Amino acid sequence: MRRILIVGAGKMATNLCYNLHRRGWEEVWIANRTYKRAEVLAQHFGYKAIGLDQVLPEVDLVVIAVRDDVLRDVADRLRLQAHNAIVVHTAAMRPIAMLDRFARCGLFYVLGSFSSERYTDFAELPIVVEGNSEAVVGRLKALALEFSERVYELDLQQRKWMHLAAVWANNFTNHLLGISQRLLCDASIPEQIMHPIIRQTFERALVTDPRDVQTGPALRGDVETLRMHRRMMRSWQGGSYAALYDLLSLSIARTHGVSLQLTSTGGALSEEE
Repeated sequence: MRRILIVGAGKMATNLCYNLHRRGWEEVWIANRTYKRAEVLAQHFGYKAIGLDQVLPEVDLVVIAVRDDVLRDVADRLRLQAHNAIVVHTAAMRPIAMLDRFARCGLFYVLGSFSSERYTDFAELPIVVEGNSEAVVGRLKALALEFSERVYELDLQQRKWMHLAAVWANNFTNHLLGISQRLLCDASIPEQIMHPIIRQTFERALVTDPRDVQTGPALRGDVETLRMHRRMMRSWQGGSYAALYDLLSLSIARTHGVSLQLTSTGGALSEEE
């Protein structure tokens, strides 16, 4: 499976091109709804660009790497010459049945956080595959193993739970780190002061159950510290993040069976004042 057509020119398509290029793949075409974007991406890696509505080249694999909400529309527009080509999408939350107009279809999903400006090597990342036949699954696994040793076959329901877990682990965590950084900045404290504890937190999470190493005032039932924190959160940024602090503190306490001696009003913590 050495001839590949990538449909899309965003973050996933860019990083897929990077990983193909660094492993010596040469017969790669890029199609996109906006031809100019396909052309720019293709030229960067020495690949070929083609318009999405043109008759597409004969390839072994088509990877549709577009936003979930346009996946069906883009798939329906493809005019393939090779009817035996495997057509996959990269949307973990969408069924492969969205590609059922193609005889051989599936999913090729790389679990990671991607940017168009900073490339990510797939070697350390999990790759998830699914196919509408054992033969398709076998071909996709073989391809995935060229990039990473961490290859998993997961069905749609498993992928949905995986994706939700990734949002908690990555997206929400990144948001919380951003709040921490803004708190430091507004207090004129160098953000580097937090780097060791951030590093320690993630290193620890990789070798043990995070619930077993939870710390903080909510776990200790330290009501006085919680009240001081909450007053600070209500005064910072117009109180925009005060409810989030309450929800997370309450969640930690409930998870560990700790009574905070605080009442719950409307789903958010409130002090007994």
